Amino acid sequence: MKRYTLSSSFLGVVLSAKIAFSKRSWPYLAAAAVPWLLCAGQRCVTRLAGLSCHRRSLSGYYRFLSDGKWRMEVLFRSLFDLVVRTFRITDLVLVLDDPGAPGPKWGRGIFGTAFHFDHTARPRPGYIWGHNWVVLAVVVQVGNLAWAALPFWVALYRPKKTCPRGQFRTRHEMAAEAAEAVRWEKVEAYLEKMGSGALYKRLGLLVEMLGEKVSVPDRQRRIEAWRSRLTGGYAPLDTGGPASGPVNSRWRVRVNVPALGAGVQA
Repeated sequence: MKRYTLSSSFLGVVLSAKIAFSKRSWPYLAAAAVPWLLCAGQRCVTRLAGLSCHRRSLSGYYRFLSDGKWRMEVLFRSLFDLVVRTFRITDLVLVLDDPGAPGPKWGRGIFGTAFHFDHTARPRPGYIWGHNWVVLAVVVQVGNLAWAALPFWVALYRPKKTCPRGQFRTRHEMAAEAAEAVRWEKVEAYLEKMGSGALYKRLGLLVEMLGEKVSVPDRQRRIEAWRSRLTGGYAPLDTGGPASGPVNSRWRVRVNVPALGAGVQA
């Protein structure tokens, strides 16, 4: 059996992704992380399984890569948080890339993004998918002169005819949605840094009152997280306003803004 000595910093990187994986899929990811870095040349499933300490059949590794249970949005969020914390980023710079398909990459029809018949496939010819991935990365400074783009979010562009009704997105729309999610991650980082329950109360109330007028990625998850951070007592919506006004018991906020008070539910 192969043995490795891992630094605590490397273990921290690997363990930061654990929350995104199920109980059955996580051991495969944890076991393949080190072989992925140590494997020279092409990284195939056979070589990763051979170097791994998680003794399972090759079919188990194939099933993990094709049907493993994991939550992409949680993994992307943990990667983003890890990059920001590690490099202590204050001014965030994002870059967008869409590698994969040759030729022009604009409009609703991108050359090469479709099903193609592969005559060389073995054991028998079949159809393959020409990929076009949209990748979002954080720009970080490495040393005094070098800069690098560290990917944390990726999505597969699919032609409109292959998407379920209402789910088609252009690459620009996909990128805009990802950037909006990043913006809210910065908002939550600010809330975490301030450590004020009153801020969570006011933000949660306003988001629910405005409804679809404000775009909040993973709205339900964020609202539940904000509610878990509520403190005791009622906070005024306007800190400089009067001490009177209706109260919202769900968010523990006194709505002392007359223009909003009429629509408040207790």
